[in-house]
Amino acid sequence: DTTEESDDGSNDADQKQGQRGGILGYWQKEIVNKEKKVAAAKARFVEAEAKKIDHLSIAFEISREKGLRKGIDYLIACSVLTPSPRDIASFLRLHRSDLDPIELGKYLGEAGSEASETEYWNLIRFNYIRAISFVGMTVEQGLRHLLTNGGFRLPGEAQQVDRLITTFAQCYWEDNAGDQIMCPFKDKDTVFVLSFAIIMLNTDLHKSVPSTSGKHTVRKKMTKAEFTNNVKGVVNFNINDELSPEYLGFIYDSISFNPIVMNIEAETADAKLDPSSDANAALTDLINSAKSSDALLRGLSTQEYKFTSIDEHSQRPAFEGDLSEATAFLARTMMSQIWHHYHG
Repeated sequence: DTTEESDDGSNDADQKQGQRGGILGYWQKEIVNKEKKVAAAKARFVEAEAKKIDHLSIAFEISREKGLRKGIDYLIACSVLTPSPRDIASFLRLHRSDLDPIELGKYLGEAGSEASETEYWNLIRFNYIRAISFVGMTVEQGLRHLLTNGGFRLPGEAQQVDRLITTFAQCYWEDNAGDQIMCPFKDKDTVFVLSFAIIMLNTDLHKSVPSTSGKHTVRKKMTKAEFTNNVKGVVNFNINDELSPEYLGFIYDSISFNPIVMNIEAETADAKLDPSSDANAALTDLINSAKSSDALLRGLSTQEYKFTSIDEHSQRPAFEGDLSEATAFLARTMMSQIWHHYHG
């Protein structure tokens, strides 16, 4: 009897050990399988990123050879970029250092081949320029900021310039309407007219026409009185005389002494004068890479938000005091709201 009981006890022990071994083996297999799946997913991600980089390189090459529009169309066709106006504008801002400023200006001045495309191109243009804050600037300062740091050069076609300045006037008006010091105007139409006049003045004062002999032609430049009269001739004044001779005279003097020049043009001119300027290339790249973030932060700083601490946020019913869950939710929400400013 004792032997039988002993055999039964050892059988039970062996059975339990076998069960434990089977459970352990099962979970070991599950862990191994999970690790394999994670490794495969990482490999697919790396491969996809490598393909994306190749697509970008190809797109930039297409942009240089056939124009920016075809380069963007290629990225959309490859599903690297969505056709959303906001995503396209974000992509252009993020990669503007890789794009030809002239081509970028032409692209932003597009209107489409059909009337139905007009709103689509308006939204691309608006999303690109709206990322720049013009708060607390005069029209001349805001326009200078856009044309100097916007990453594009104004196109030569008058209709394209008209579209870009129309969008600038809208964005500037949104940022400064009601500020009687910086923006003493009754509507955005005045901003548009004045902006166009400033561009014409900048061209007149600082762009000379070469003659057939290769020398620059000496010609009469627009005077302050002529500039003032030209602007006042197309603007309907209100009772406060919003564009006074003093106001226009200040703009004339600013453009006369300090022409509006793109950063890329200014850097090229400095390089010709100072061969050692290449030593500052790394610093210049660093500054340029921060421009998108700077524009975004400046825009956010003008908005009125009620801020709460993370501890207060975690006390909401949805989190029941769980700080880690509240933090994770906040991070996800933040990224979903701002990612498009940095990635196409």
